[in-house]
Formats: sequence, C-alpha cells, structure tokens
Amino acid sequence: IQEYSNDNKETLDIDYHFAISPNMIFDGLEIEFEDRILRGVVKEREEAKEEFKEEKEKGNLVSYAEVNKEMNDVMKIEIGNLSPGKSMKVKITFIQLLQVTYNKFWLLNIPSTISQRYNKSTDPSTIHASNLPQKNPNSPGTYTWDIDLEIEGNGPIEFLKSSSHILN
Repeated sequence: IQEYSNDNKETLDIDYHFAISPNMIFDGLEIEFEDRILRGVVKEREEAKEEFKEEKEKGNLVSYAEVNKEMNDVMKIEIGNLSPGKSMKVKITFIQLLQVTYNKFWLLNIPSTISQRYNKSTDPSTIHASNLPQKNPNSPGTYTWDIDLEIEGNGPIEFLKSSSHILN
C-alpha cells in the first residue's frame, strides 16, 4: 500500500511506473479515498483510456493501468485529479508463479528498479527507461517498502531466507 498526499494548491496527476517480472500477473488495483474504496475493473485498452479521459475532464478522481507496450516488463498506473489537501492509499496486487531452484527451494523475485535498455527507435513517442524519472535511493522523497506475502502451497513453509532484505 502506498500513500499519496497532495500538499500543493493545484490538483495533482500521478504517473507511476514499476517493473514486473515475466511470471507476474497484475491482479488488482484499489484506491482508498475519503470513505470510499475504488476498485479497478479490467476493460479493453481503448475503452478504458477513453473512460479515463472523460472522467478526468469531469474532475473526478480516476485511474488507469496498463502494461507498457514497448517494455512488457513495465507496468504504468495513472491517477488523475487528486485534489489539493487530499490523501489516498493505493494497493496493487499481483499473482506470481514461483520458480524452483536447486530442486528444492522456491524463488520469489520482486523487481524494484526499471533497467535501462538499448532501443534504436527514433520515434519520440516511444517510452524508454532512460526517460522515466530516476531517483537516488538515498535522496529525500524516496520510499521504503513493506511487502505482505500470501503463499499458497501443499505444505508448511519450513525455511525462509532473503539474501537482500531483513524478514519479519
């Protein structure tokens, strides 16, 4: 769950890009705003874009999500019209098939960066990772992650380890 607050005097539009692995499926988007929970609904791309545009023009809080066409391992979420002084919480859910490693361990990989890549396209409308906002992880305004996992399997988890993060 990520929390956003608009401390500006103008309405805020948010573009959020994040990496997904090839064996992940984007499962859900919920936005908690005021006393409501807004849930994403899967629609045809063009229908969803048109509805997003119409609702945004009306001034409603609205969101749109898609897998980037040029980089199919990048998810994009747009949220329009977060009013001044308002806050919201965004919850994104995924389903991921776990891989087996060393014939006995399950491997969960959650990408946390969008890698730079070579693309020789000269089309200015093409999105490149190098054009996406880059943040130094130690700079002000960066965020920490808390990840809640639900693992369904045939038996109990007997061993849990992370080579990069502290587990609770």
